[in-house]
Amino acid sequence: MSENAKCTPCIQKKATDLIANKQTKWGETDREYLETLEESVLDKMLPEEVKPLETNKEEKKEEKKPEVPAIEALSAEDKAALAYGKRQLKERKDTMIVGIQDNTSKELWPDEVLATMDDVMLERVFNSVKANKKEEEAVVDYSLNGVRTNRVSADDEEPLYPVGIEITKK
Repeated sequence: MSENAKCTPCIQKKATDLIANKQTKWGETDREYLETLEESVLDKMLPEEVKPLETNKEEKKEEKKPEVPAIEALSAEDKAALAYGKRQLKERKDTMIVGIQDNTSKELWPDEVLATMDDVMLERVFNSVKANKKEEEAVVDYSLNGVRTNRVSADDEEPLYPVGIEITKK
């Protein structure tokens, strides 16, 4: 068969559809090539139309209901508990910010930087700053047996003698 014999009106229509479809990249310059292909190949090249999935009637009814914000759906007791929890979190965050700034400097950790940190990162910084401060403040007694460094005179303390021996002072 020759190329012209292959090109039927059905193939021409499918080639035109491919060129006109915006989902494909075929152009008018490709018409000659498309008309040489078989009809089954052209069918495979046509993009399928995306049809919206049909939903159940129940799902459609649920979508029509106005959405109530989650906070309004809570009971008064739950709203109070939520507000209390938020206050506690804010107080904890403020305490950590003050602790960080007390142990370092306000210039190094300004309020704006600390306020934008998430709670996990803020707690990490707080714990690292607090741990460093404890190391600096810790005083270690390296003397043997914890002997006092400020000595007292022999007159201030009475020596301990073995049992049964009495010594009188002159």
